[in-house]
Amino acid sequence: LKISSTKCCVLNIGRKTDAVNYYIDGQLLPSVDQVTDLGITLDSKLRFSIHINKIVNKAITRANLILKCFYSRDTSNLIKAFKVYVRPIIEYCSPAWSPHLVKDIVLLESVQRKFTKRLPGMRNIPNSQRLKLLNLERLDVRRLRVDLMLAYKIVFGIIADTDISQFFYRFSKRLQHSWPSI
Repeated sequence: LKISSTKCCVLNIGRKTDAVNYYIDGQLLPSVDQVTDLGITLDSKLRFSIHINKIVNKAITRANLILKCFYSRDTSNLIKAFKVYVRPIIEYCSPAWSPHLVKDIVLLESVQRKFTKRLPGMRNIPNSQRLKLLNLERLDVRRLRVDLMLAYKIVFGIIADTDISQFFYRFSKRLQHSWPSI
């Protein structure tokens, strides 16, 4: 396949350096501050806040549509719809962009918190109890589980064509502690 230069761009990561022009087939590639690839938006400082804001807005819209369009107020059906139509938006490819900033974590959790609060009889129940009653997990716990499953698959060679040494190294020496004498 021939490279389509109209679909290419340059993303400088890190500090701004001297402006270097890049060309493909004699066509100047535009320089951008953020890029979206495989549905994940990344900025020039390797932050995912823009991506998180996009998926939160999309998920909130979808959650509101579920509450607006379903005639049934059956909690179990609404939770199933949330799991099928909203959570995949929030969890897509999370090992790549998993947030570490508290503001991003809180923003992601707000989607599920707001949805469950609007369910019948759940308005005045604290979030942790609501999640327990509805048999749901916090989204950060779900992301952690996915991260651990990915690490397991890499370590035990379940993912094909993955070199474990690119992700982990083995520490073969035993740690020796010298305890201070009292």
